Amino acid sequence: MKPILPLTESLITLALIGAGAAHAKCNVTVELANKNTKSVTTLGNKSKAQVNGGTWSKMNFGDVTIPAGATKDVSWVTNMSCSGDAKRDLRIAYQESGSNQTFEEHKDDVNVEPGIAVQVNLKH
Repeated sequence: MKPILPLTESLITLALIGAGAAHAKCNVTVELANKNTKSVTTLGNKSKAQVNGGTWSKMNFGDVTIPAGATKDVSWVTNMSCSGDAKRDLRIAYQESGSNQTFEEHKDDVNVEPGIAVQVNLKH
């Protein structure tokens, strides 16, 4: 049996680290600005995201009520890693106070990176 050369061992280690990082989730701050005249409640279980035109997945952040003209942050844990060439399309679902109608705000081709907030204006 031949011994593993140090260079080969290092390359194997780097490949394993890279493979694990490619599937790591990350935390993203989404800044939601209510541009309506009434308060709105975002619906985290109905909001969704997709990567590079793939399958939609629920964002599953907690519901947040935002007064008219105010901004609130929500924390979103992605299903895939951040950075790279993965552009996300976001669909933020919300209801206006006194209404049973659900609205959806679209934000396309978002580059999601740790530490950088994504800003979304809610206006219908």
